Amino acid sequence: MVTQRSRSELTVVFTPPNPAKNVANFDRAFILRRLHQSSSFL
Repeated sequence: MVTQRSRSELTVVFTPPNPAKNVANFDRAFILRRLHQSSSFL
């Protein structure tokens, strides 16, 4: 049984400390991966 306390702890674990920075890092990694894939097709 999941109590409210453990659920809030899970939320803290799965919530990034800086969402904007994490999104920027993810976008950069995604763009680099797409560039690598498209360059490998050339």
